[in-house]
Amino acid sequence: MDLLTGEPVRVRPGVQLQVCYQAGGQPTMVFLHGGLGNRFNLRSQYEFAVAQGWGAIAYDLAGHGQSSPYPRYSIGRHCRDLTRLLRHFHIQKPILFAHSYGGPLP
Repeated sequence: MDLLTGEPVRVRPGVQLQVCYQAGGQPTMVFLHGGLGNRFNLRSQYEFAVAQGWGAIAYDLAGHGQSSPYPRYSIGRHCRDLTRLLRHFHIQKPILFAHSYGGPLP
């Protein structure tokens, strides 16, 4: 089974993100891909975190991969989506691993 298959998570009306979440030890690692990328870009890092028994989450930012698009894009919208995902999975004080466009989100 591919750890990065994921499942859709509705973060607000009209927006579903394709999310891979593995519960584990704290703190949870959150992997944020760059522009034009998707959750698969950070496969090695995600799989390593899971193999260590750490909590891990990777997802397609809105408008990327299998996540639904926005009518307008902004860092603020992506940041709110991240906050909603953290609440959805009850993740507190995560470690964020961000690449390129994912960097400004934290």
